[in-house]
Amino acid sequence: MWVGLDGDELGAAHLDGRQRKLRNMRRDPWVAVSFESSGGNEIGMRHFLVVHGTARITEGGAPELLNRLAQTYVGPGTVF
Repeated sequence: MWVGLDGDELGAAHLDGRQRKLRNMRRDPWVAVSFESSGGNEIGMRHFLVVHGTARITEGGAPELLNRLAQTYVGPGTVF
């Protein structure tokens, strides 16, 4: 799942509103998102971050957000 910052919120886009993730968030909006770095500390443990919060589903805008996130996840100039 691609995630990016939008102001002080995390944003993710889904093109298919029937996805299980979205059904689960509609049922129970409490979410936890974890991030793991590619590097680690001196004993090999990876750095990580866990964010807890309440999801808000906004209809529309997924293709635009995915194109923006593709610049980070795939590379500059990528068209999703």
